[in-house]
Amino acid sequence: IGTTITAQIVALGTFEITTYLMLLACFGIFLFMFAKKDKIKTAGLAIAGLGLVFIALDFMSSAMHSFRSAPMVVEFLSDCKNPILLLLFGALFTALIQSSSAVTTILISMVAAGLYIGGDPSSNAILYVILGSNIGTCVTALLSSFGATTNAKRASFIHFLFNFTGAFIFFIVLLCWPKFMANTFASWFEFESTQIAMFHTFFNGICTLLFLPIAKLFVKVSELVVKDQKKNKKTAFIDERFLNTPAVAISQAGKETLRVGR
Repeated sequence: IGTTITAQIVALGTFEITTYLMLLACFGIFLFMFAKKDKIKTAGLAIAGLGLVFIALDFMSSAMHSFRSAPMVVEFLSDCKNPILLLLFGALFTALIQSSSAVTTILISMVAAGLYIGGDPSSNAILYVILGSNIGTCVTALLSSFGATTNAKRASFIHFLFNFTGAFIFFIVLLCWPKFMANTFASWFEFESTQIAMFHTFFNGICTLLFLPIAKLFVKVSELVVKDQKKNKKTAFIDERFLNTPAVAISQAGKETLRVGR
């Protein structure tokens, strides 16, 4: 749910207030440079980062405007209405970028530039891409789990299972309800960018509420798919990737020492 906040912030680019929010970058940098307390410096960096989000949005929106004069791009986006193709496009595109929030941000920028997937802003076409992006974002966790501990592999598999199952359920709903976007978010919110951001949050929120009561089932499935490793093959708590964070590495080494002692 937390990762959808990025799209919500980007969706604010529709409103004129974002022009003033860009000044947060300057304010945050000056706060970081001249403040003496560490807490104020940290707050300055956070404010500057927030301002840079809106500056990046402005750059991205400006770049997307040039695509409106490219016939091949406009033709592809307007003619691509196949749900499965759009789902796969969203999954592959996100797998390359490795961030569903980044893909959603790009989609919002495209809509702000007047480029509509499926040719109609109130159609479900762009929603299929968002569903695909939630599947594609699992690639990051799956890649990072290679060579990791058993629990790490199970965690990445649960992440994939959660997103894939949620996307599958919503995919069926959208197929059965062709006017879903027009009857819901398009009628509730004026700006297309807000509609996209709200659906992204809605999707992850509903999936969380649906799957939270059956979380133990996801764990059991992951245990069936990812078997326990032999005890004499690898350590239980130590992993070379923890060395990048010494505090965590020391904590894990302590746990491994206790395990060996027992």
